[in-house]
Amino acid sequence: ERFNLEKVGTDIEPLTVIKAVCNHALFIIHDGKNNDSTTTVNSSSVIFADIDFQGCGTNFCDVNGGIFFNKETLTINKSIISGGHASELGGAIYNAQYAIFSGSDLLFKHNTANDGAAIYSEHTAIFISSSLFTSNTALNSIVTVANQTSPVRQSDYPSIINSTISGNTGTAL
Repeated sequence: ERFNLEKVGTDIEPLTVIKAVCNHALFIIHDGKNNDSTTTVNSSSVIFADIDFQGCGTNFCDVNGGIFFNKETLTINKSIISGGHASELGGAIYNAQYAIFSGSDLLFKHNTANDGAAIYSEHTAIFISSSLFTSNTALNSIVTVANQTSPVRQSDYPSIINSTISGNTGTAL
C-alpha cells in the first residue's frame, strides 16, 4: 500500500503502527517556550520515519490537529498519516504559527476537518515532497496555509513538490 507498489506479500516491509485510542491528538510537539517572529530557528525539532500514524477513527480526535499539533519543527518521512479527525482545523496535522513542518514520501488518507483535512498551517513554513493526498475530506481545503502576512524567513514560502492530491472531497489547496 505504501510507496513501492510492485512489492507484494512477504516483500512488503511492515511499518511501526502508532494508533490513537482516545479523543485527543496523538502528538503535541511543543517545548513549552513561545515562538515568535523574531525566532530564527525553532528551538525544538522532532523527526519521525517509517511509521503508520493512525488517528482515533471516526470520532473527532481533537478540535485542531487530529494526529499532530505542532508548535516546533516537525519532520516526518516515509510514513502513513491516516484517520485523523479534527472538528475544526488540521485533520491530520495542525501547524501552529511560526512552526515548521516538512515531510517526504508521505501518504495522507482518510483525514477529516472543516479546513485542512490533511494539513492546516497558520504560517507558510510547510515543505512536502513525493507524497500522496487521497480520500481526505474537508468542507474547505485538503491543505491550507492561512498566513496573512509575509513569511518570517525568506525560506519559509510553502512548497509541495512531486506530489499528488487526488480523490479527495474539498478543494486541493
